[in-house]
Amino acid sequence: MARAATRDQAVSHKECVPGTWYYAEGLQSYGHFAEMKDLEAPHAELHKLIKEIIGLREVGKTAEAEKVYLKIEPLSRQIVAYLERIEERSAQA
Repeated sequence: MARAATRDQAVSHKECVPGTWYYAEGLQSYGHFAEMKDLEAPHAELHKLIKEIIGLREVGKTAEAEKVYLKIEPLSRQIVAYLERIEERSAQA
């Protein structure tokens, strides 16, 4: 069973599981792919939004948190698309 992310992992693009992979093995193995470099900005933005959502919920601003949450899906799709392209390119190498 997967463990839930800690708060630090949820709000940090460097401390989450994908972030720790990205800044170590990921960049070392795939840093030469443009998609790998392009992945960093939306991943960081995703965690910024998560931090904002958590903060809003903690002060009872649920409606505002839900509005910010709507920005998560497009970023998530963008991140997945970059990862899929990286996977395709690495398979061709």
